Amino acid sequence: MAKKVKSRPPSSAVHPAAASPQEQQKKYLGLIAGVALLAWAIFKFSSPVVFLSPTEDRLKDVFFGREPWLVLCDTNGTVDSVFEAVSRRDKGVKFGVLDCAAQLPSKKSTFERLKLNQNAGNPVLFFSGFGRDPKQLPTKLLRNQYVLRKEITALTKLKAAKVKSSTELYKKCLKKGKCGLVLAGGPLEGVALKAMDRANADFPSMNWVILDSTKLKLRKPSEKDIGLRKYQGPGSHRLIVFGDSKGSDGEAVPMLDAHPFLGPFTEEAVVNFVANVSAFGSTKVDPEGLSVMKRKPPQPTYRAPVSAPTTRDPEATILPTAQQEENRKLAAARRAQREAERRAQMDAEAEGFIEYDGEEEDEDDDEEEEEADDEDYDDTNDVLELD
Repeated sequence: MAKKVKSRPPSSAVHPAAASPQEQQKKYLGLIAGVALLAWAIFKFSSPVVFLSPTEDRLKDVFFGREPWLVLCDTNGTVDSVFEAVSRRDKGVKFGVLDCAAQLPSKKSTFERLKLNQNAGNPVLFFSGFGRDPKQLPTKLLRNQYVLRKEITALTKLKAAKVKSSTELYKKCLKKGKCGLVLAGGPLEGVALKAMDRANADFPSMNWVILDSTKLKLRKPSEKDIGLRKYQGPGSHRLIVFGDSKGSDGEAVPMLDAHPFLGPFTEEAVVNFVANVSAFGSTKVDPEGLSVMKRKPPQPTYRAPVSAPTTRDPEATILPTAQQEENRKLAAARRAQREAERRAQMDAEAEGFIEYDGEEEDEDDDEEEEEADDEDYDDTNDVLELD
């Protein structure tokens, strides 16, 4: 029986013509682009970094809201490695990437709207939250994770905005309805800082602002008229909660109810007060009339000058009686010796004085005798001549 031999297809059908180098390059580039796109999609949906659009409505909350944001300005849609790594570890802050050069609905760019300095470094980085104005941060914070996390900790330590003028008080507190104004008698530390953090966490919808009461105070109405206790100096923290006011008919009026807190500035006391603020007394306040003024520095208390301490001679050491007697004898002997030496000196001087005077008298006597002899001689001659 004859064997059937299978016919083979032409070689051209088994081995198609090899692709050209250009086609192979396109194939590889397409493969690489697909892998990169897949990786980018995985990263975008798994990373906590939020890619913000310039046309989003929530940008107003990002810029001026209470929730803290750290935003990186980038026009290419890339994310700094340090920025992305820290975003996975710090859960108390939201991280966003925004094309700050793109136009906002206000026809301004983010650089223009927030007055960011594009020449300060690349990329531009800013922090916002707690009702504060956005703050541009130095680019050098992106050098490593430790430096960036340390800065974030410092920025989120005090979860409130500081006000220093009547304009800031109205803009950041009175204008926004329910607001807590802390009149701080210095830096908030220890128990006071914990009370502030607790109040911010329990009432996130409230705006919290801090006024340095050591330098500033309220007027129109005054702190006394509002019912606040008197300023007691550094370390004395006080609180006023402002809320919308209603008339007798229940309709809202353009006034605010100012509720003064009179208790200790501790966690439980502050939280209980804010939670039941309507049960406490209040004063009607015009939000556009309430203002801030400088507090006069305290007058220094007069203190009488302190006289210099007088120096006293050390008291003499009391010696035993026998030693005292011996010291007296030695002192008497020294006095006697000095007296004898003075007498001997005086005698010597007197003796020399007497001898000197005697010699002069002898010389005078000799001169008188010679004069007398001369007179006798002349008289004799006269007698001889008469004879």
